[in-house]
Amino acid sequence: MTGFKCIIKKTLYTAGMCTCLLFFSCAGIPVSSSSGSEKVITNFMPSGNLQYYIRPGKMISSDFKTDKAFVLIDFTYQKSNRDYVSDAYTNFTIAYKTTAFVRAAYFKINDNKIIPLINISLLSRNIKQNHIRVSSVLPCDCIDEVLKKLEMSQAVLEIEFDDGSIKTFLPTKDLTERITDVFSK
Repeated sequence: MTGFKCIIKKTLYTAGMCTCLLFFSCAGIPVSSSSGSEKVITNFMPSGNLQYYIRPGKMISSDFKTDKAFVLIDFTYQKSNRDYVSDAYTNFTIAYKTTAFVRAAYFKINDNKIIPLINISLLSRNIKQNHIRVSSVLPCDCIDEVLKKLEMSQAVLEIEFDDGSIKTFLPTKDLTERITDVFSK
């Protein structure tokens, strides 16, 4: 009888492990396809929330004709139905010829309201290639307002550098289309 109990225990253990493996492997399956042409990727999270990833969209410098500077910006956040339930990780890559470091970044809304990005940290920097990659956080209670204002081209991203300079970046059609797409999901 002892051998039979051992077989039962091993069978139950194996079935339990297979169930756990199946659950955890399905937890991050994209709701939409994640081909390279997708502007927005959504994933179902184990918490029951949907995670939204707005793939990098372009913002150009207000002096683009002379400096050719631009930013590629992306947003990752979670929602439960209509409610934002997490801050938005807001990462951006700056293509700009400078030796300075990013000191601060914020969105300026058309009525001169400032919404700061917090927890700014340098991810990578290459002066020779004119690129700086930065990670930051957009607080949960500001996500909807910033995205809607960017979609309507009524917000800009301002970046302050440690040399005292400030660069302003304007949303392009590329970014506004990505945001329109996220609001349709």
